[in-house]
Amino acid sequence: MYFKILMLISFLFYTSINAQNIDSITRKLEILTEKELFNGSIAIVKEGKVIYSRNFGFSNPNQKIPLQKTSYFKIGSITKTYTATIILKLIERKKLSLNTTLDLFFPEVVNARRITIEMMLRHRSGIHSYTNEERYFQYFSKPTRTEEILKEIYSYPSDFEPDERFEYSNSNFFLLGLIAERITGKSYCELISNVLPKNLHKEMICCGGICIQEIVPSFIKTDSLWEKASETYMNVALGAGNLAATAASVGLFYDRLFCKKDLLKDENIEKMISFRDGVGMGVFKIPFYQKNGYGHSGGIDGFTSLAVYFPDDNVTAVLLSNCITDVSLNDVAIGVLSSFYGIPHSFNLPGSYIPEESILNAAVGEYRSNDLPLEIKIYRERNKLYAQATGQSAFPLNAESDNKFTFKQAGIVLEFKELSEGRYRGFILEQGGYRFQYLRK
Repeated sequence: MYFKILMLISFLFYTSINAQNIDSITRKLEILTEKELFNGSIAIVKEGKVIYSRNFGFSNPNQKIPLQKTSYFKIGSITKTYTATIILKLIERKKLSLNTTLDLFFPEVVNARRITIEMMLRHRSGIHSYTNEERYFQYFSKPTRTEEILKEIYSYPSDFEPDERFEYSNSNFFLLGLIAERITGKSYCELISNVLPKNLHKEMICCGGICIQEIVPSFIKTDSLWEKASETYMNVALGAGNLAATAASVGLFYDRLFCKKDLLKDENIEKMISFRDGVGMGVFKIPFYQKNGYGHSGGIDGFTSLAVYFPDDNVTAVLLSNCITDVSLNDVAIGVLSSFYGIPHSFNLPGSYIPEESILNAAVGEYRSNDLPLEIKIYRERNKLYAQATGQSAFPLNAESDNKFTFKQAGIVLEFKELSEGRYRGFILEQGGYRFQYLRK
């Protein structure tokens, strides 16, 4: 939910799908699993049929408890595709329109009279994302009332004028989930059950608080150890990231929505996939050399996820993982899809570059920025650096050179600057096209 991971895959050529290609997927992922670089579930759906579905690794890698066929994963921001479907369904029932303004429901939000439902669906509202604030990390894992989160959102100034530009904000879909509840008098979880065919919502878990036992825990790899990730109290992520599912059920949902097209009217599906700046309603465009797909990615706690539909082939691919490792889910997806389409591919596995101890020690310390409210601690375990922002779980940094380190799962690049007397003075943090300067405290 909180790290937005978009994927760009280049298809050099297209070949027919065959058993050899499917076998190649399994071989590649078995290698990654053996090296503890992937842990999760893969499903590929074509025209209503699950043509590939397999779990790799463990529900708990510390205890070596294997994943089960019925293991559920939190799907993070893929939830937004479901929320958009609910909203468009309400529009079909004349309960709402794309031009309805937010002041009818939440007049306390800045610019509410000028913000439409469509702007929120496309992340063009200017409503500040409550998950971007340092304070969010003080309450995200605790039972938190909806009214408290609304007060947070009301307190923020607008990031920009409505419809001025795109900027991803979890506040948009949190509010959309609440709007759907207010219109219908039903809970978000009831609405999910109603909008999905029975065979699909049986493999979907809608979480209101702490998710039930069937959902696997999530972990972050720290050196040779697996650290259990913090757990979001899921009411905090309502409409934006509070669903859990199997990979196959997500694939079948996308197939019903975009291939069979029986969840929404054609006109609303077309609106959903009409893109502005690569952004649709609850989906993003995923470009290829000669193809275009669309879908959504997600990240919440230690879970990462990706669902993408390719209209030219009527194929949906879904990847869900409960463990953050040195190989991003984006890179795993490239490997899976390359094998599926018969494209030569090999993984560029991490760990090939290890800086000298003096370089690692030079980066260790605590840093602050005038651009962001989050302080970042850099620490070392053996031959690896880790970063931990205020109130968040630590994550591993992969060395690409003596002063450049990355965390690909979140698109983060840290470039250390000014080595003096055995210590770096600071670093530049890059993420999502933004650059932030950090200096040693």
